[in-house]
Amino acid sequence: MERDILFDGNIRAKGYQVRVKGCLSEAFLAWLDLPGSYDPQADETLLLVATPDQAALYGLLNRLRDLGLTLISVESQPI
Repeated sequence: MERDILFDGNIRAKGYQVRVKGCLSEAFLAWLDLPGSYDPQADETLLLVATPDQAALYGLLNRLRDLGLTLISVESQPI
């Protein structure tokens, strides 16, 4: 069952798993303000993202691109 997270009291969030190539440091994850975990076997970092809408998701993806990170996948995820 999917749970909703409220932004500003009335906008429901969507959850996503975003995978990027390489290991992102704890400091970098804190700067992005996102929880994440590193899989050393796959050399991928999994980011757990909650956004109020797709525009915010695209903003995050653009930010990751601008930082030179290689995007592996984006999947919808119940939150």
